[in-house]
Amino acid sequence: MKTIFVVLVIALMAGSCNSQLKHDIRHDDIVIVNVGKRYRAAIAKEIAIINSFGPKVIALDTYFPDSDSEYTDSLLISVLNGCNRLVMMGLISNYTNEVNGNYQELTGSHPKFLSNAKIGFANSILEDDEFRTLRKFSIYEKVNGITVYHFAVRTAMEYDSMRTMAFVNGKPRVTDVEYIGDQKMFKTFSDFDVFDGKIVQEDIEGKIVLFGYIGPYDGYQGDNDEDKYFSPLNAKIPPYRSDMYGVVFHANIIAQILRNRK
Repeated sequence: MKTIFVVLVIALMAGSCNSQLKHDIRHDDIVIVNVGKRYRAAIAKEIAIINSFGPKVIALDTYFPDSDSEYTDSLLISVLNGCNRLVMMGLISNYTNEVNGNYQELTGSHPKFLSNAKIGFANSILEDDEFRTLRKFSIYEKVNGITVYHFAVRTAMEYDSMRTMAFVNGKPRVTDVEYIGDQKMFKTFSDFDVFDGKIVQEDIEGKIVLFGYIGPYDGYQGDNDEDKYFSPLNAKIPPYRSDMYGVVFHANIIAQILRNRK
């Protein structure tokens, strides 16, 4: 009898470990590419290189609100129009996350860059605590009476529409984020990796590629907390520092949606 009990305990522990591992494995269908502090022409080149490897979805967690030079803008427009499935971010003006709110304006990139893009809003819901922690997100909002999906939801929709709509229809509008971890849980490349030819087709083909800011180049002496927030994963050990870039927050939401059962 004692032997049977020990075997059952070991089996239960093994099952628990396997379950934990399944939750903690890196999500290799989502790739993050850093735009760093690059100018528009360099970002366009970066997107073109990645697009040549055949991603299923390219999502830009950055925006281009104004015109630049005619050459630079033409280059960027050409690159964006060459993407098969493109998602770009916008921001809802005067966002308050009110129940049944109907907002009036979605800002973001200049319209000339958007002809080939689906748009998702990237506004965050910050907790009313000392650290303004990111714990929740809104799946959709109404802007001028039109339903606009969150940037991460819109991205997941381009990758797997059936699974995403099952998630949308099965969750409340404001939903808790089920984090799988920080950026180490995703395949991540620097802007230098892109330009130095350190990426191969296998890294990108058929995957979601998120372009966003995950820090400046090595040795940069300026502020490194741009677009960075406190997540529930933060140990909150003084001196307090934010721990998660916005694009990694979005990657966690996409991973959560793609784990959803149809």
